[in-house]
Amino acid sequence: MRSVRPKKRKSITAQDVLGLPPGSRCSPRELVQSYRNLNQPGVIYSVRSKTTGRVVAHAPRVVMDDAELRVQQGGRARVLREKTKNVHAYVEGCWGEKSRPRPATKIRYNPYLFESFVRADTLEPVHEAESVVLDEEGAWARKPR
Repeated sequence: MRSVRPKKRKSITAQDVLGLPPGSRCSPRELVQSYRNLNQPGVIYSVRSKTTGRVVAHAPRVVMDDAELRVQQGGRARVLREKTKNVHAYVEGCWGEKSRPRPATKIRYNPYLFESFVRADTLEPVHEAESVVLDEEGAWARKPR
């Protein structure tokens, strides 16, 4: 029996899906939310439209500008209560340039340890960032605040 090799996926930007010109800012109608998809093999992020709630893309690397890092406390409480995973933490913002280098500040989230995303080095809460890169090594923020 032949082994099936998974398709190589590329980074996807707003320009690819929404047809925006490079460097343009997105309108509130074009905001997206991205989260780690635990049902896909490897490290894959789902990107969903904020307005429709539909998943519009999957990619191993997503760059978001003007990012807000959100944790829904009701979903977190459900994880703590039921010990099952659910989508309750995500990054919301505008898709950015796919060739941008990774920012220097690593951020992370664990519902059993933290109520919000935190800096990996100081464990200070992070709610916004100039940009966030989600890739195979985790989440990275530029100018987290």
